[in-house]
Amino acid sequence: RTIGAVPLMVGSLVINAATILLLAAFRDIAAWFALRVVMGATIGALFAVSEAWINQVAATASRGRTASVYIIVATAGLASGPLVIPLVGIEGWTPFVVAFAFVVLAAVPLLWAWPLAPDFGQAPAIRAWAFLRTAPRLMAAVALVGIFFGTVEALLPVYGVKEGMALTGAVAMLSVVVIGNMVLLYPLGWLADRLAPGPIMLLCGAILLAGSAALPFVTDTPILLWPVLLIWGGAAGGLYAVAMTVLGRRYSGTDLVAGAAAFTIFYGIGSLAGPALSGGAMD
Repeated sequence: RTIGAVPLMVGSLVINAATILLLAAFRDIAAWFALRVVMGATIGALFAVSEAWINQVAATASRGRTASVYIIVATAGLASGPLVIPLVGIEGWTPFVVAFAFVVLAAVPLLWAWPLAPDFGQAPAIRAWAFLRTAPRLMAAVALVGIFFGTVEALLPVYGVKEGMALTGAVAMLSVVVIGNMVLLYPLGWLADRLAPGPIMLLCGAILLAGSAALPFVTDTPILLWPVLLIWGGAAGGLYAVAMTVLGRRYSGTDLVAGAAAFTIFYGIGSLAGPALSGGAMD
């Protein structure tokens, strides 16, 4: 509200880039924990503002598809980041400098788009935590997606290895989930623009549950495992995209920013709780 969308996003990127270099400078685990908290805060700000911005400017008739493209791009970034590690290694300053360069480059299109940024100058009528009361199903959906992706990213390869899979195959399971998220998102966004969102969200949630229940029975059968993982990942991303679409239909202005912040909060809660609960269950 005070400094505007683009200055906040550029400032977050600058701080994020600085923390990356400080990670290289301080090889102390306590310092790394503190820096990671700062890094997480900047990433949360970027997600909240960018989702509010996209929802504010998206046309009503294509909001679901717009949200799906946004999530596809974000997923592509998350999937491609680890691919840099084999190229630059993990020793010395090189991986940190490369990561720093990527973050700095991300600020360039923001500077170009500055005149197009929506105005979020008014005080919000709804605070972020109040969305738990005013939109409980959306918050539950986002938390469920956080639980899913937090657990899958942290533990799916571990689960595969414990089930007797080779490490390459176990890691490939995670890749297939990410591919499913990217491939199936746009069709689900298209459906969200044409159908009531409630049934689509229920369908995606049911697929998440069904995939979880089916996984132990298909792990040893690749012809069944890979399609299950593909659809599983698509359903998770679709649930988030449809929830984001509903948020944009219901709210605008700074209430939309508060709603996007609430999405970030509840996704974070889910992604923290998921691995802890699932890891305990696996043990």
